[in-house]
Amino acid sequence: MKKLSGPAAVAARGGVVIEELEKVAKEFEEQAGYQRVRTPHLAKEDLFLHSGHLPYYARACIRRWSWMAPSTTSRPMNCPMHHKIYGSKPRSYRDLPIRLAEYGTCYRYEKSGELFGLMRVRSMQMNDAHILRARGTVRAGIHGSDRPV
Repeated sequence: MKKLSGPAAVAARGGVVIEELEKVAKEFEEQAGYQRVRTPHLAKEDLFLHSGHLPYYARACIRRWSWMAPSTTSRPMNCPMHHKIYGSKPRSYRDLPIRLAEYGTCYRYEKSGELFGLMRVRSMQMNDAHILRARGTVRAGIHGSDRPV
């Protein structure tokens, strides 16, 4: 079998370990009041430009595949999509904080010389969460019960 360059392949026993880790993460998130969400693997580059990610991560993260529309990319991170979910309907400050979590695949365009075992890869499963709260409550959230155990 040809060696994979970039994406990690996980054998059966590793899959069991990953599933157990996901289970623990989901249990913690449920207890902490997170809502599980799913977001698409492809997005328009404008989404990452609007979120502020594109200028910082364009070279290392944004990948334009030949089969995609010119302004479409594989997602390097979930943040902008979670913010789109939050902004998808009118909300009151009474709705806050809102906790969104996703265990999803992200894609990074690491050059071959930058790849390093499981530390620097081109495709990864990432447990990502965002807490959206009112401005005046951020400090209390950092010092309060929002931190994982």
